[in-house]
Order: sequence, then C-alpha cells, then structure tokens
Amino acid sequence: MTTKVIIWLVALTIAASLFAVLAGAGLHWPHIVVCLIVNLAIVGLAWGENGQLLREGASRAEIGASNARYMGTIWGLAALAMAVTYTAVLEWREWWHFVAGFAVVAAFCTLLAGMLYSRRNEPVRVGRILHYARLLGWAQLAAMAVLLVGLVLDSKMDALGIAPLYTRDNPPQDWAASNIFFAGGFALLLLSWRAIQTYDMTPDAAGQSTTKRA
Repeated sequence: MTTKVIIWLVALTIAASLFAVLAGAGLHWPHIVVCLIVNLAIVGLAWGENGQLLREGASRAEIGASNARYMGTIWGLAALAMAVTYTAVLEWREWWHFVAGFAVVAAFCTLLAGMLYSRRNEPVRVGRILHYARLLGWAQLAAMAVLLVGLVLDSKMDALGIAPLYTRDNPPQDWAASNIFFAGGFALLLLSWRAIQTYDMTPDAAGQSTTKRA
C-alpha cells in the first residue's frame, strides 16, 4: 500500500509540474489537452477498478471506497496543480482560496474511502454512510455540470477558442486555472455518474462485503 501511495504522489507531482510548465510557456491549447488526458486517465483507472470489483462481487462499501479514493485523487491533483502553477509561473491573487478548498475536499474523500473500507463489515453503520455519500455524489455531479456550463458561458475557456476577443492577445492569468477546473470538473462528473450507477447496480444495500478473497 505504501508503495502505491508513493507512486501516486510522484505521478501526480509530475503531472502538476507538467501543467505548470505548459502554463508558464503560455501554451493554452496543449495545456487543456494535457489536463484532460491526465484527468481522464485517472477516470479510466477508476472505472477499470470499479469493473473489477463488480465482477468479484464486492460490496457497496468496497466499491464506494474505491470511487471516493479516485475522486479525492482528482481534487488533490487540482489543488497541487493550482499551487505549483500560481507559486512558480503565473500570478493570480485568488489561487490559494481554491487550493485550500480543493485540498479539504480531497482530504474528505480520502477519509471517507478509508472509513468505508475499514467498516465494510458493519452493515448498519456503512449503509447509513453510503446513503449520505450517494446524496453527495448527486450534489457533486450537479455542481460539476453547472461548473462546466458556467466556464463556457462565462467565456473562461480561452484554450477552446471561446474567450472574448479582447482577451485573446492578453489573456487573464486565471486561464490556466480555468483549464484545470474544466478538466477536473469533467472527470468528477464522470466519476460521480459512475459511482451513482454502481451503487444502484450493487444488490447488497446493507453494505455487507461479498468479495471472495483468495
């Protein structure tokens, strides 16, 4: 487990550093592309693990723990990328507000994942936690949908060619943040949808573990 954590931390640090390098070079289009690729790669890993757990007959608690852990990864990557970008290459006064918020949500998701997994054999307590987690999943899905639409309607996505013409030659410094928000928001929307779907697909509503162990 420790090795996996170290690998993840190194990978996320490399990704965040790459985002910052592209932002510092002013490469708007490559920046959004790389942000999307990295975030969607995490979604792909999450869905792969999700499918494996379903095939093994895992409980809602185990699947929920996996989903929460990957959601925390997305939030954590956004926080790290923002921190590296706006302390090293770009300037934007509001960056730390978002970093603090994202870090808190990432920590919450990680704690939730640990709680679900450690109490996976406590049906009543886990069932209650999962009920509220499902509601939070719906809230997160709705929030991410609003975020994506808002970024587009507010003409924040310079990399997609929809920023106001008067900002094209001198874009505001939050353009990189908008890319990070967009890519992370899209990834979280997909993860939220999958988490809700797998909750409804898994029959053991009480959360009792049915996974077969070797």
